[in-house]
Amino acid sequence: MQDIMESCFFSRQQVNNYLIWAIRMINSPVSTIAKTLLEDEGLRNIVEEKSKNTQDFYTRFFSGVRKNKETGDNLGEEMLAVCLHVLVKLPEEEGKFCVITDDKGAAGKIDASFRRVNRRYRGKRVILFSTPKLVQALYNEGIAAEAEELLPILHAGNNGIIKILGAEIYDIDNREITLDCADTARKIVEKKIHIAL
Repeated sequence: MQDIMESCFFSRQQVNNYLIWAIRMINSPVSTIAKTLLEDEGLRNIVEEKSKNTQDFYTRFFSGVRKNKETGDNLGEEMLAVCLHVLVKLPEEEGKFCVITDDKGAAGKIDASFRRVNRRYRGKRVILFSTPKLVQALYNEGIAAEAEELLPILHAGNNGIIKILGAEIYDIDNREITLDCADTARKIVEKKIHIAL
């Protein structure tokens, strides 16, 4: 993986610098990243800029967080956010990343981490979609024209019941809405729901 990153950026040092920056953006007091940095003083010193020896930082960091993985932790969300923070710095001029997740916790962590970054340093855009939000976008773009076309996508990965963060026609603010797939498709087609996530 590091070889791939080095081919996209100018040097191993640049990859490490972006990775260190991403870790600073994502790290929270109670996280697998925090535990890894607490256990490995060398890594912690690099992230805190007390050491410039980043030679094997990439390998040590990812090995360390993998070793500290626990059942039920949010390491997947943390790593997705870290990787996105690095990927948005790819040298191409234009571009965006679309992340599709029905995990509201993951979406919240990614969104919050990018909101903390000054707009001019964010890099490429990151757009978060849940399955229902993606389906609404497909409908709005004319890619799918009828409720029946939306149903197979809405049924993917759930038991027929969907939790949506959004607003129905008379709502003032977004709220959690629970609907079955058929009602979701119907409300999308009738434009009676706005899906935030």
